[in-house]
Amino acid sequence: MNSPRDRNPSTAKPQRQRRILRRFGIGLLVVLALIGVTVLWALHTTSGARFVLARVQAALEDKLSIGGIDGTLAGPLRVTDLRYRDAASGVDAQLAQASVDVGVLALFSGRVTIQDLQASDINVALTTVASPAEPPSAFSLSPPIDLIVERLRIDRAAITRDGQPLQSIENAELSCAWTGWGVVLRQLEVKAADGQINLSGSLANQTGYPGQADGRFNWRLGDITLSGTLNARGEGRQTHLQLTLEQPTQTRINAAMGQSAELPWTLEVEIPAFPAQRLLAESTLGELALHLRGSGDRKHANVDGQLGIGAHSVALAPLRVSLADDTLNIDQLQLAMPGTPGKLQASGKLDLATDTPRADLTASWQEVQLPADWVGQALHSHGSITLRGNADDFTAAGQLALGPEGALADIDLDLQGNTSKVEIKRIQLTQAKGGLQATGTLTLQPALAWQIEANAQGLDPAAFAAQWPGAIEFGLNSEGHITDRGIEASLKLPSIGGRLRERALGGSADLRLQPGNIVDGSLDLQLGDSRISITGNGGTQTDARLRFEFPTLADWLPAAQGAARGDLHINGTWPALAVNGQVSAQALGWSDLKADTLQADIRIRDLGQPAGSLGIDATGLSQGQFQFESLRVDAEGKRSAHHLRVNSKGDPLGIALDMNGRFDGTRWQGTLSRLALDAKARRLPDLALEQPAALDWNGNRFALGETCLSGRMPAVAGNAKDASKTSTSDAGVDTAAAEPTTAPARLCLNGQAASSGDLDLGLQLAHLPLRLITRLAAADSPLRFRGELDGSAQLKRSGSGPLQGSARIT
Repeated sequence: MNSPRDRNPSTAKPQRQRRILRRFGIGLLVVLALIGVTVLWALHTTSGARFVLARVQAALEDKLSIGGIDGTLAGPLRVTDLRYRDAASGVDAQLAQASVDVGVLALFSGRVTIQDLQASDINVALTTVASPAEPPSAFSLSPPIDLIVERLRIDRAAITRDGQPLQSIENAELSCAWTGWGVVLRQLEVKAADGQINLSGSLANQTGYPGQADGRFNWRLGDITLSGTLNARGEGRQTHLQLTLEQPTQTRINAAMGQSAELPWTLEVEIPAFPAQRLLAESTLGELALHLRGSGDRKHANVDGQLGIGAHSVALAPLRVSLADDTLNIDQLQLAMPGTPGKLQASGKLDLATDTPRADLTASWQEVQLPADWVGQALHSHGSITLRGNADDFTAAGQLALGPEGALADIDLDLQGNTSKVEIKRIQLTQAKGGLQATGTLTLQPALAWQIEANAQGLDPAAFAAQWPGAIEFGLNSEGHITDRGIEASLKLPSIGGRLRERALGGSADLRLQPGNIVDGSLDLQLGDSRISITGNGGTQTDARLRFEFPTLADWLPAAQGAARGDLHINGTWPALAVNGQVSAQALGWSDLKADTLQADIRIRDLGQPAGSLGIDATGLSQGQFQFESLRVDAEGKRSAHHLRVNSKGDPLGIALDMNGRFDGTRWQGTLSRLALDAKARRLPDLALEQPAALDWNGNRFALGETCLSGRMPAVAGNAKDASKTSTSDAGVDTAAAEPTTAPARLCLNGQAASSGDLDLGLQLAHLPLRLITRLAAADSPLRFRGELDGSAQLKRSGSGPLQGSARIT
């Protein structure tokens, strides 16, 4: 019998190998099972989700904190009170709650898929920090890993920068993908306090980055609302962009850019004529228009065009710039006004090689004529000016002439400064018989401040204000600065003399203004027989008095007639200032506005949060064909509750009005409780408001609720005595013999109008006498109409577009 040691070694060795492999396989299966269990635990349990997120928090060095976790990583996962704070990058983001559902299986195919992510009540605080310089990197559209977002929604988010509000978002929705193919933006919708944006598009990761984008927006930037559409198309070799604005005015921008190393481009901007008041509320320039054309590449640009300002135009013909060796060269810039000989030329260069670009620019102009509707009176000018240096050290010097034709004043300028301070080394104005010299300093940082000294001898203001000819003399010194609490300044004018508008001029001033608008000192000016004075008592709050006595208003207001006087006392702590006093006037005249007498009683308790009362009485008030024997206006209340009452007797119309209102800081709402129109003519109805009407103004849009006026014809006895009551104002030529009916006349209005030009107006008429309309529109016309109007109309307009709608008038 064979012993164990006699076994064949060739068969024993494979058996040992099989045992080792079996044990290794079992161990590997156990490890894989443990890994699988761990992954399943991490993905499908709340405790696993908390473990993974804890590791993420540790990896982020505790920059991330999470208040509560519910759900699983496999989805949905809900987190609350999440905060990410990174002082180095200036980001502090807080999120009240979020829910995310991730496509876990997509991870095994090398992509991240967010099936649904919802977050709400987000606050992001950004702080400005110095960003480290990073070397430029090549642009790439390839993602580190494919990312697909099927749906992302945000509700209520606020973003601030350095403590100042930057943006407030009501809600936003996103659906997009970033993969090796490129970027696909299926949907982006943002609704915010400043407006709304809708955008979709795609960009392929191919040569030239072909793609397309379509968007619509309505967004407020400061006081201006931008509304329009954006369309972009790229086929690889060239990209086309079309931007169309509806607000603040119609604008068309077409641009194209070639996808080559030179980046050739073309640009065309077309802005049809629009009222200048849309951009500058107080502008008197009439209409503005712009047409620009440009072309170039990455190193050259050529632009020409025309700017319309009222009845005039300015031609840019042309602007040529080039870029070479970090230097931007203005090869040519020329402006001209067609129909005039004047031209302005500018040239120079801007060195971009340093962090603070250095300029060397020169501008000169000859025979330039500034129209009266631009600057108040026709002015002529010629001269030149140079600017050299950078923001840390620059000089500006020039010699020019400005004034009415034949009486130009020579002006010499010499300024030197930097980002912190500008030194006025010399401003000298020289006229034929006098002039002005001024020196001083304007401090820009760390806070705005100034110090100015000026002296005038025989200065004629008519060089810049034609209605104020004269020869005045004064010496002036003013200095001040802006503090956190307000302005602190002083004005010293030991004397002012000479003549102005053929009247003797005299006076002096020694005033000091403390933060809180506290006035200390006095100012006294006399022109002819008229005088105005200001006195302040200093102290810890405003206590000042303004008095004026104008026996002849034309002393101070050349276009005015009559006399006026006033005495106003201003006191209190800014901004809650009280103003009390009276203003009266006699034989007033301004253009075609006239009044025999006017008396105003002012009792304002608080200017900051307007509260108080104002009463105005006028007699003999007239403008054009409208005349009022008497007018009484009473306004009283405060922002949150106020009342206006108007009563007038006039020809051709008397008016009685009562209105209540309230303002909450962003929106004014009111109720028109009474409106009565008394037509002063025989056989015309007196119209009165049927029921209170609602009024609403949100700063951009005014809305009028249903407002109906109605009234019946006055009764007529039909005898000779009644016929004798016919006033001479009703005598004339009748164009129709039809007698109106005895049914009540009725006029109804409703609708809304926006500062953008949008209009939606509804109108209804019933038995409205034609004679009433002609009486109000043309009271002096010898024509008299009989008959009535019935019908309705619904009119609409979008922006500055045409008026559209329907009307039926019989």
